[in-house]
Amino acid sequence: MNASSSDLARFSFNNMEIETMNRRPYIFLFVLTVSLFSFSSPLIAGGVTNNQTFSAEYIRTFSRNAAINSSDAVAYNPAGVMRLEDGNYINFFISHVLKDYSNTIAGTDYESTIPSDVPGLIALHKKDNWAAFFAFTIPAGGGAVDFKDGNATTLSIGESLFAYGYNSIDSQQIKANSFYYGYTLGGAYQLNEKVSISLGARYIDATKGADGSVTVSISGTNPSTKVEKYTDTARGLGWIAGAHIKASDKMEVGLRYETATPLKFKRAVERDDLNMYTDGSEEIQDLPGLIGLGVSYQLSPDISLMGSLTQYREADANLESSDFDGIGNGYEAALSIEKRFDRKLKGSIGYMHTETNLPADKMSKENPPLSAETICGGLAYLYSPKTVLNFGISKSIYSRETTSDTSSAYDPVELDKKVITLALGVEHKF
Repeated sequence: MNASSSDLARFSFNNMEIETMNRRPYIFLFVLTVSLFSFSSPLIAGGVTNNQTFSAEYIRTFSRNAAINSSDAVAYNPAGVMRLEDGNYINFFISHVLKDYSNTIAGTDYESTIPSDVPGLIALHKKDNWAAFFAFTIPAGGGAVDFKDGNATTLSIGESLFAYGYNSIDSQQIKANSFYYGYTLGGAYQLNEKVSISLGARYIDATKGADGSVTVSISGTNPSTKVEKYTDTARGLGWIAGAHIKASDKMEVGLRYETATPLKFKRAVERDDLNMYTDGSEEIQDLPGLIGLGVSYQLSPDISLMGSLTQYREADANLESSDFDGIGNGYEAALSIEKRFDRKLKGSIGYMHTETNLPADKMSKENPPLSAETICGGLAYLYSPKTVLNFGISKSIYSRETTSDTSSAYDPVELDKKVITLALGVEHKF
């Protein structure tokens, strides 16, 4: 079936275990164990906590803050949805994230290599000068780690247990996961030919879990295993406002502001052999707000450029953990180019720089929020007059960071991550 001219316009760019020890551990074990189970940073670049992977279009460009050619604009440029044609849109995507996280200590690598799958769903109804939308996204977390042979923190805890006469670490492991489910409901309105605005509310349902153990012995005899396992949960509501300006026939400008989402995590302790935690204890750790700015420019009928700048407002968020003392605001800057090859196929490449602005000594050893350079590319294919398929691939090249602590045989620690993401998305208009 041939695509109609209106469908092609939408496709074009400018619409673009531990048995108990009978002795209480020293207080410094508390610090080590807290570090063991701090896991909240995102899978793919982003801020220290925030994640922006909401669509396949994003994975193939990394620049969507001025998007107007797809319903994923709901997540990145909500006021820009007014530049889409009238109709109902459904946009579903899933990404498969290949991860290799490592702690390198004295030449030995301790790794977690399990992949993650991150889904997303966007629905949009647009008619005349107004629109309503819904989005299910994962704005933080989105995966798990499994250090089967332990890592820097389990080694440090094992070494600390030597104070009780043990002298050998026989085995160690840690698993952790973090999922922040986001549900956004909102609308947009066209003020005039050039300006549109939007407002939405996002409800966050967050869960973070951890399960770790260290087995120590006296030269291979009298082994003792210590386990820590718990889950933290929190819920909160934040607001998202946006504006879009059609600056000229060739230039579009998008602006988005997200408030911090207040989150008070409550701990459910399943097992605590080190007597570190209180069941039902609470800690505030908000999801930081952000400011997103994007500009798109039509170089020719078939080629367009898009730039995006996103600042993560960590310094303004309520983060009770001392791990965030002195943190500054991180940011991402991205640039992409798209080219339409024919009436059904277009391709894109993109680049993004991520600066997290957090010292290595403050970073989680399980999933350190390292700064990164990310490259990406992909295709969009008009499968039918109403259906667009998006394919994206990206590779993040993270800066290696080394901790400055030399007080232990297991310090300093070199932190590194390798991430490749594959994404598939389907948008259908009806």
